[in-house]
Amino acid sequence: MNPNNITRLLAVLGFCLGATGLLSSTAHAQGFYVMLDCHGTNHLPSWSHTSSTITIKAKIDGFYNTLWSYPPDASWCNDEDEVVSYFGAFTADDVERIRVSTGGEDVFWIDEVLLQDADTYWQGWWGTDNNTGYCISQDPHDGENSYCLNGTAYSAFDFIN
Repeated sequence: MNPNNITRLLAVLGFCLGATGLLSSTAHAQGFYVMLDCHGTNHLPSWSHTSSTITIKAKIDGFYNTLWSYPPDASWCNDEDEVVSYFGAFTADDVERIRVSTGGEDVFWIDEVLLQDADTYWQGWWGTDNNTGYCISQDPHDGENSYCLNGTAYSAFDFIN
């Protein structure tokens, strides 16, 4: 059996057992959120949306679990909205790293990545709520502007917990 399928099967089993109360955590509720803040200060930058697929993965027990993989809608980055994904089988303490990646050449901009337990305990926070952030694109030239960290775009960023 494929190791990714085993991880998914274990995740589903853990979620089901947790939902029935057979497994419980005294430290945190089961589940965690990953949030991408794609809204800067004063409605800048205005090109946060993309037609390229953005993928959010969490590395747990050495395996990457896909939490979310879609082309973000332009309205998701309006005002203070965030791209949010939820995974119910584990807690934020189980997450080794968060990977945000793209397979396309349309840039996607985020200034903060947040990892939060289901009971609102903050586990990880990367970036700053401002106008400089992480530019994600297969085309490194997409990052040649003042909004992109290090003046370049990367195909993926890893955020280590």
